[in-house]
Amino acid sequence: MKTELVKLTKDCGRDVYDMLQSIPKDENGLMNDANGLSYAEYKNVWLESCYADSLRTGIYDGFKVPQTMFFFYVDGAPVGLVKLRHFLTDKLRADGGNIGYAVRPETRGRGYGRMMLRAALEECSKLGIDEALVTINEGNTASIKMSLANGGRIEKIENGKVYIWLDCSNNRGNIFYDTSWLNDGEIMLKVTRTDPEIPQKQFVPAYKFDICLADGTKIGKCDLRLGHNAKLYIGGNIGYGIDEAYRGHHYAEKACRLLFKLAKKHGLGYVYITCAPGNAASYKTIEAAGCRFVGMAQIPQDDDMYKNGMRLAKIYRKELE
Repeated sequence: MKTELVKLTKDCGRDVYDMLQSIPKDENGLMNDANGLSYAEYKNVWLESCYADSLRTGIYDGFKVPQTMFFFYVDGAPVGLVKLRHFLTDKLRADGGNIGYAVRPETRGRGYGRMMLRAALEECSKLGIDEALVTINEGNTASIKMSLANGGRIEKIENGKVYIWLDCSNNRGNIFYDTSWLNDGEIMLKVTRTDPEIPQKQFVPAYKFDICLADGTKIGKCDLRLGHNAKLYIGGNIGYGIDEAYRGHHYAEKACRLLFKLAKKHGLGYVYITCAPGNAASYKTIEAAGCRFVGMAQIPQDDDMYKNGMRLAKIYRKELE
């Protein structure tokens, strides 16, 4: 049996359309808004909209978050769909979670759902999600068993829903890797410390580095934060600073490119780098490193950057696939 979880693209065809018509519009809380569409509406509107949602960054339309859709194939035929929400809001914590999924009715009872969910957890890991939430109707025993079979932990049962957390970090192996290879011949990154996750503060695991010339001369600092959440959307996955005497040599750009390789090794599909809107030197470095500008964001009053006088952050994103 060959199985594969395939990311939605604008080129998905009739096989996916037919599967979506077989899955009800409301499948135990998962909304399948492709059901009932004509094939032309599916190709020209629905796929375009879903693909655009996967490229979004922050919260949009007041409450929605970026979402990537996948289709689970068994021996070349699609048998299920998965929705992955890139981060949680209070609304999603109450209903929806990170993952929504459904298996087409005629293929149920064959273990496909369990395999599909396991593959979805690997994709969560690539998004930097260490632990994913699923919210399941209390009467949906098949889905509950599926989540528990993938190592799920029941947090609570409330208002007719079962809240289950699934570990994604195991898909990454060790949290911190050997970094002695972070060297491009001109600069090298020497790890000075690694910081653990502190969930209550929305702090993710992080590397701290000295940026050094090939002869070992220290010329600056940088860091890499492993994950994605609302705090990191503002603060970024990567930070850097070059000592004044060594500026003007593109060393920060070179350090970012090395960190991209490390982030990809950790399974991150993309990273954010942010800066103050008026910091031309910084955003020119970010752009030179191949990052795409995605917008401006207001800094919350409880953020350290706000306390240091910043009010807006310029947000850039780098795809690592």
